[in-house]
Amino acid sequence: MYVVQVFHGYITTDGHRTVDKGQAKIYQSRDHAERFANLIGGRVKELTASVKAS
Repeated sequence: MYVVQVFHGYITTDGHRTVDKGQAKIYQSRDHAERFANLIGGRVKELTASVKAS
């Protein structure tokens, strides 16, 4: 599971930036996340096990 990170935050499902990983839009495929990150100038970050549990 992957998220798109911009500056010091993450992109939410409604397109806003948040610092809370729990509200970030989760991508199942790294390719989909990378395509979106390239469009907006962000980067892809893999979620760790501790974030998945919350």
